[in-house]
Amino acid sequence: MQLFKAISNTTIYDVCLNTYGTVNFLVKLLVDNNYGSVNKYPLNEQEFIFDETLVLNPKEITKVSEKYATRNQTVGNNINLEDMYYEQNIGIDYTAASDGETVIIIPELANALRIVQLEKEIKPVLVANFSFNSPAGRINLLNGVTMSTGQTLFIIYAKLITA
Repeated sequence: MQLFKAISNTTIYDVCLNTYGTVNFLVKLLVDNNYGSVNKYPLNEQEFIFDETLVLNPKEITKVSEKYATRNQTVGNNINLEDMYYEQNIGIDYTAASDGETVIIIPELANALRIVQLEKEIKPVLVANFSFNSPAGRINLLNGVTMSTGQTLFIIYAKLITA
């Protein structure tokens, strides 16, 4: 476990983004720190522990460690909206039009950060059984995984939302 100190004018979401690189571990952060609610604000210099083994791409966290999810972060007296972002998870469905489909192109997936979860009907598709091309919004099913006519693929993907 590592220690993180919050600064003033931030939220628990900011703490989560600055520690784990994603809000996916928000509940873990709340529980590990006995922090009661997402509606209360961390104090300046308030300490939070986090599990560094769960950090999403530590190299990227170093690059963006001074970015915040909320619009109330200020630099001097000016609000700096350009440096603010958050990760949003979005769910969509895809229904196969023919048997044997292995390449799925969905325009909404173009430039997504990553696929968070992929399920074929009710069964999760392992990460080893698909690849994702973000610029093209293309999912390639691998290792014999195919879609049959009428089967549904449930996709949860992450997008970076900026101010």
